[in-house]
Formats: sequence, C-alpha cells, structure tokens
Amino acid sequence: PAAGHADEVEGNIEGTRARFPGAVLVDTTEYFEPATLLMRDLHEALRQYGDYLIQLAATGTGANEQAIRLAMGSLGGPDRVKILALANNYPGASLLMNAICDAVGWRGDTSLESPAEILELDGSNMDEVFARCLTQGKKPILIMEDGIQGVGGFTLLDERFLRALVECVYDAGGRNIYDNVQAFVRATGGKGLFGFNRWADPDNPKHLPHFVTLAKGLGDGHGIAALAVLRSVAEEVKRAQKGAGNTFDTFNRFRDALSAASTVLKVSQ
Repeated sequence: PAAGHADEVEGNIEGTRARFPGAVLVDTTEYFEPATLLMRDLHEALRQYGDYLIQLAATGTGANEQAIRLAMGSLGGPDRVKILALANNYPGASLLMNAICDAVGWRGDTSLESPAEILELDGSNMDEVFARCLTQGKKPILIMEDGIQGVGGFTLLDERFLRALVECVYDAGGRNIYDNVQAFVRATGGKGLFGFNRWADPDNPKHLPHFVTLAKGLGDGHGIAALAVLRSVAEEVKRAQKGAGNTFDTFNRFRDALSAASTVLKVSQ
C-alpha cells in the first residue's frame, strides 16, 4: 500500500530512531508512544464500524491466533465452539495448540492439523456445516480472508457468498474474524481500507466484524501485525469461565515497524 512512498516511510523511521535510540524492541507491558499512537489511529480507522480495542502482534499468525483464542473465550471456551475456514484460506496454524496449551514448556507444534471445518467457496456445503454446528450445540467462529492469495495474485471472492456466510454466523450466535493479513487495502477496489469494505453492507450489523487482523502490508516490509476486537466481545471474555480466552504476547513492539505502519496507514487513508 505504500508503493511510491518509500521516502516518506524511511523518513518517519529515521525520525523515530533519533527520538528513541535505545528502544529497538519494547515489551507489550510498557508504555511506548509510537505503539500507543498506532493503536489510536487503528481505533479511529475502525470507529465507523464500532468500538474496537487494538492489540499489537509481531506476525499475522500471532494476531489471528489471538483473535481465535479471544473468540473462543467470548463464547465459553474451545469445547463450545467450532472453527470455520474457507477453502484455501488460513484456518489457524497452531489453533489446536492454542486451545489446549497450558504453556508448560511451550508445548505445541504448528504443523498440528487444524480442527477447522472447511467451507467450499461455491457455498455447496454451507448448510451442512451450519447444521452440524447446531446439532453439536457449538457456536461457529469464522476466520476468513476476502480472497485467495496465489501465484497469479489475489483472487476476490463472490460478494453474495460472503454476505450469506457471515449472516449465517451471526444468526448462529457466532463470531466473525476478518483476516486482512494478505490483503489490507488492495482487495477493496477503492471502497475502503479493509477487505470487508468491498462486499459488506455497512448498515447491516450482521456484516460487521467482531475481529479484524492486519499484518504484512501494514508494515511495508517491517514485521508488525495488529488485532482489533469489538469492545463488547472483549467484555464477554472477561465474564467467561476462568481461563477461557486468555491470551498474551511478549516483545512485539518493534520501533522501526511501528513507524512504518503509522506511515502506511496514513498513506492508505
């Protein structure tokens, strides 16, 4: 998204290095002005769709995993939900680890099979998948991109299919995670910053995200990611059973990446 603005990005990075020469990497528990300002700007960028809390991460995988875990917590824990993903989309690389990990020895393997139900892109098995969730008494958590990333570029998905899909999730009392890690502004056809701006009806609450995740293009080559969670969903995590949805990160506030992301966001807007 920052194509043609390399000097602007680099200039902001150099200015931030001069202001914070020793703060190359800052712990998430510490106040750091560039991080706070980026989170504020992301909050403002999403304000028209709701009140979203912002959390930073080091990678898109990290942001998505935290979104999945928080979504689980807001619905009562991993035993009460079913993850849904689109064919050829990201289904949660270390989801199974996140659902069961008690952090002892950092047990887990990101090559573990995801327990996600896979939805066909033509919608052919959608009724079957949602019927299975209902029969099992589980709430759906949909994690979806707005297209398919491949050698040929980014292939956008059908708008009618996406609308029908997220409406089914909403009607089932589930959660929608809109994964903008691969796409960001380039998948919207000029309709807005986020992938869902292309197909969602902003006046239909069923189309609006519970979570939005960002990475890759946000940092213009620098490692940074972000997670937005609707405040009302975050409050449900607080009220959930003990331990459900707990999430954490450690050192993820990279000074240079924060500066780059702030510039990319301004350029994209």
